Amino acid sequence: VVCISGKIPGYTKATIKEFLADYNVTVIDNVTKKLDYLITEETNTSKVKKAEQYNINIISFNNFMEIIENE
Repeated sequence: VVCISGKIPGYTKATIKEFLADYNVTVIDNVTKKLDYLITEETNTSKVKKAEQYNINIISFNNFMEIIENE
């Protein structure tokens, strides 16, 4: 389960959701304790701060893609 925060250069959130669905990754809109990763290219947003409070992994889209393509 992931959440996307901010803009990912070259993609829309809808495109990313569709793409990640092929990998059985669920995309949700809010940061919750159920989240596995927060995908973002930004560092100082409210979602990043909340993810830090919950000890959720914060990762760039490219790094996340490397992880799921290697599994």
